[in-house]
Amino acid sequence: MTGHGAKVAVLAVGLAGLSAACRCDRPGPGSGTRDTPETFDAGAQPLMPRGMLTPQVDAAPPSRGLRDRLEGFRLSSAPVGAAVQIGLLEGDAASPAAGEPGARYFALEALSLLHDPFARARPGFALLTEQRFEVDALPALSAGLADATTAWLGVATAAQARARAGESSDVAQLVTTDADAAALRDAVASLARELRDVVEEARGRGRVVYLLPPR
Repeated sequence: MTGHGAKVAVLAVGLAGLSAACRCDRPGPGSGTRDTPETFDAGAQPLMPRGMLTPQVDAAPPSRGLRDRLEGFRLSSAPVGAAVQIGLLEGDAASPAAGEPGARYFALEALSLLHDPFARARPGFALLTEQRFEVDALPALSAGLADATTAWLGVATAAQARARAGESSDVAQLVTTDADAAALRDAVASLARELRDVVEEARGRGRVVYLLPPR
């Protein structure tokens, strides 16, 4: 064999050995394993909590002037400012006196926002005179207060609050933002529920409900 032929033979043997080594490193058919490229499974990655990059902003509070006015929009045991007195009487009792035992009080302007339920239950209802709701008028008054609660709970914007309160209402003029509207909505709806509780108590006890305007 010539020198050139020997070099060719050695090169062939080397290539054959390299090929065999590569085949040994690979799994054979039926081995149950395959080389597969690594993939990125987005669904398996931990997710960033929703809203992490969104600044959390607390709802703006209502204006101070409105907050102060709404202090009287709930029943209390003592009058504050121009307050209406509400309470229960025996059916044959005389007119109630100011400071009647068991009386509760709330702002006169709050009653103006809940005028309709009282006016429908008692023809001739007036804010500034003594009012007496006999036993037979109480179911209508209770239903009217329930309807008023629902109506006020539907208020969502300043425009809706002013429309429901009436543009001539002093407290409505203080409602300039949706936060103001929410504060007024919650206060009036809560008072309507409290007043309805008084009416339902009267119905359960067979009593009359009276209202006395500020003295």
